[in-house]
Amino acid sequence: MKRFTLIELLVVIAIIAILASMLLPSLGKARDTAKRAVCLSNEKQLGLIATSWMDDHNGYLLAMSVPASYPAPYSPGVYGAGYSWIATLWMNGYYGNVTAAPTPAGTIFSCPAWTPGSTLVCENANDWRWNDPHYGYNYGWLGQGSSSYYYNFHRLTDVELPSETVAFADSNYGSYVAPNWAGGQPKFRHGSNGTNVLWVDGHASGLTDRELLGTPAGVESGLAFAGYRYWWLKKSAPTTGIND
Repeated sequence: MKRFTLIELLVVIAIIAILASMLLPSLGKARDTAKRAVCLSNEKQLGLIATSWMDDHNGYLLAMSVPASYPAPYSPGVYGAGYSWIATLWMNGYYGNVTAAPTPAGTIFSCPAWTPGSTLVCENANDWRWNDPHYGYNYGWLGQGSSSYYYNFHRLTDVELPSETVAFADSNYGSYVAPNWAGGQPKFRHGSNGTNVLWVDGHASGLTDRELLGTPAGVESGLAFAGYRYWWLKKSAPTTGIND
């Protein structure tokens, strides 16, 4: 029986190492693609829930942080001071109760590409239902509340181009996303500076930071900055939806 020489063994090991180095990037890309696909599916399911809410509330879009005392234009609805869209949906029975923080893996509120330490609020919130899903809502234009006690309520018919207006996106700061504040901008955690977006019309797609913000991730001054057109309620009037 012939035995391999040391040189032959080293050659075989070298060949295996070369093949592994060629395959590993492909395997990594396949894994990233699979995570992105699951994330897109999560956002589409969120879109179905949000559409159910809208259909049940006279065509009104979700609003953010609406207090129980506010006379909302849609009914029925249960709110509490400081509650986000995700709490509103849970309290009104649009999805089942789930365990508190952190955001439960495997749910539609958990992005498989999220890793501990990669977000600000998402790993520190006391209750994930209120603060830390991995997807944020375009609250600034579609509907919001604030410490100033102003609340925006808009119908789907107020959105000029639903297929080009952000509803939800991978979040850096829990339950909301905002293009004009670095901490609240989308989290570009897919591939090379990519994020997933659910649009108001219900379709989901992936974009890079330049495509979504018009610039590499970072703050640009002014809510009317042209790179933010995907966020505007009305493309012809950038600040419509802000504080009204």
